[in-house]
Amino acid sequence: MTDDRPALPPKRRLRAVLWTVALGLLLPLAVVVGLLVALLDREIAATDWIVNRIEARAATMLQGGKIGFGQVMLTLGRDLHPRVRLTQTTLHDATGRNIARIPVVEGLISPRGLLFQGDVLLQDV
Repeated sequence: MTDDRPALPPKRRLRAVLWTVALGLLLPLAVVVGLLVALLDREIAATDWIVNRIEARAATMLQGGKIGFGQVMLTLGRDLHPRVRLTQTTLHDATGRNIARIPVVEGLISPRGLLFQGDVLLQDV
């Protein structure tokens, strides 16, 4: 089967290719920006696997001690600084004895640390 349509002039073909490339690049960017705007100032509960990972990492640093959280909440502020709020935080020593119970701990996380160093750097607790 042959195509009887005339070929597009080079300028129109180039314009069509540029539009396709621009849409291919801008559409994902628009989706990401839309998601960020939708998440601004909304508190989101961290999933269980994130909480378990934090608790496990803390346990290795505490040399047998244990830390537990009632809830871990994350918020992305309008200044694009992530915030974390820990509720019902408990700290136990290696024998299981309760050392501290803190109702609420809030922290401000450095976005530069997350983006450029891949580390969670607290700016304010």
